[in-house]
Amino acid sequence: MFADPESITAFLQRLSWISLPTQGLGQSFANHGRVLRLSKNQTLQVEGDEGNGLTIILFGSVDLLFRATGDRLVHFGQMGVGEAFGQAIGQGNLRRAMTVISAEDSIILRLSETALEKIALAQPDIWRAINLLHALNMKKVLRLSVQAIALPARQRIAARLLAFDENRLESRPLAFSQQSLAEMMGLARKTVNQALTEFERAGLIITGYGQIRLENRAGLRRIAES
Repeated sequence: MFADPESITAFLQRLSWISLPTQGLGQSFANHGRVLRLSKNQTLQVEGDEGNGLTIILFGSVDLLFRATGDRLVHFGQMGVGEAFGQAIGQGNLRRAMTVISAEDSIILRLSETALEKIALAQPDIWRAINLLHALNMKKVLRLSVQAIALPARQRIAARLLAFDENRLESRPLAFSQQSLAEMMGLARKTVNQALTEFERAGLIITGYGQIRLENRAGLRRIAES
């Protein structure tokens, strides 16, 4: 899987932030990027590390962690197939803003700042693509923030499950435990477990060891919007 630039290019061209701004950007990313195959729980980067660049998830998913007040490492989110993160070219020597650990066996494409600069020389529209990526990611963050403020716990849990699923290019079981979901949402584990048990009994989800599969998205959406 993703053993050659052609298969990577075909995948990348399905991403709107790459395909819309300019033609051929996906191929350039595939040619200049480095494919990394990660085992479950393998650390990809640590908060405070040096280095800029972009990371695109080709397969699997990664957990996002940030060191909060009191030096506690908090699991605050997850990204899956087709999602991307990083610090763009032209932003200076910034340190990495978060710790990233693979939630399952995963394949990622990593583009260093040097690789991005090479692409930019031939394709200046890369700036439009990166700006679009950042805009899409910011929209996701704002939506989750508003949900955290406006929705009761039960509705918020349904909305968060949908958000994780909808943000990804391919629908697969969500690779996190109920405890991880509780931590990401700032809710008590008991509250999350009660909601997930209700959803499963209603046929909306199926829970397994370290994963949650969405079975009825329309039903979850009705709860989120109730």
